[in-house]
Amino acid sequence: MNERQIDDARNFLQAVVSALGRDDIGVGEVSQQDGVIYFTLTRGHFTEKGQIPAELLADRQRALAQMNGILLKLSKKIEGAHIAQAIQAAE
Repeated sequence: MNERQIDDARNFLQAVVSALGRDDIGVGEVSQQDGVIYFTLTRGHFTEKGQIPAELLADRQRALAQMNGILLKLSKKIEGAHIAQAIQAAE
């Protein structure tokens, strides 16, 4: 992928993340190899690596479904940290 294609893929992935209601999560590093898009989602110091088939860049609905599962993993990390902080504050 050239730099323009990487930027386009990042913008597409960010739009999908936003469409799933997570404007607080950003798309970081993006690369492509063998028909697969590899990327990193970030929120503060939390990160989650993900991958989707490059063909999903042309199918927003399928991309939404795929990204939802990856976002859930990151959301669980964030939620776990918030719960731990709340427990620690209550002690």
